Amino acid sequence: MAACGSGIDEGAPERHLEPVRLPPLPSMLALWLKLVNSAARLGAALVVAGAAALVAGLLAWSLTRQTDERLAIAATAAVAAAVGSGMPALWLARAAGEWVRARAELYEQLHRWRHVELRLRRLADTDDLTGLLNRRAFFERGATFVALARRYGHSLALALCDIDRFKTVNDRYGHAAGDAALREVATALRSEARASELVARLGGDEFAVLMPLTDLEGARRYAERLRERLRRQADFGLTVSIGLAALRGDEVDLDRLLTTADRMLYAAKEAGRDQIFPPPARPSPAA
Repeated sequence: MAACGSGIDEGAPERHLEPVRLPPLPSMLALWLKLVNSAARLGAALVVAGAAALVAGLLAWSLTRQTDERLAIAATAAVAAAVGSGMPALWLARAAGEWVRARAELYEQLHRWRHVELRLRRLADTDDLTGLLNRRAFFERGATFVALARRYGHSLALALCDIDRFKTVNDRYGHAAGDAALREVATALRSEARASELVARLGGDEFAVLMPLTDLEGARRYAERLRERLRRQADFGLTVSIGLAALRGDEVDLDRLLTTADRMLYAAKEAGRDQIFPPPARPSPAA
């Protein structure tokens, strides 16, 4: 199957996240002022260079209209104006360089701000231990999934998953082993999900998978793949109980969908754990 639809980067979960470092606000303001100042200097240099070039042109034009006795004076003035126009040109080049550098520095800082914004959003939406969506993000995005499914008449299914006897794993092997068990189940959930599906840790050892364009039978097939994967790979003899629910007329929002799935999860626990509820429908007897 395609890798997970948690909506989060698929790399290994960050257990100990580095502190987020914001670009200092004073440096951003200084860059803005530097950019404005260099733009002003660039404009002034353009004006001065243009004026000097105009004066040089007028003097050169007047040179052709002078009498012989004034020729030397006019020529000297024209040369002086031409040389003078070169000074604003150097100023213009320097101001343009400063403006380009200030613009590049400002864009670099804005790019850093954007990176920080995306990282903060990821931290706000992600469960630190497993790398899955957290409860808040699941409800926020899940409400949109339900609204779209109801609007367009699409199917939508939910699988609610709970690790069986998780407290025993913690008590017998320690909390580090419990954390490893949670990450192992999260990896299995993520690996069996499609890219379009929401995979979240709701809290403790409870997980949820919201599957658009999926009916109850499709959700059951997903649950069976998950149980089979854990049987093959999981340490500590992990098993899971899974409750399923599908969007119907009475499941008008995500809360009611979760209530139905939670009721099915409780029935799976009562039936002896390592179960999927509701069980598949029995084929009707032949007439």
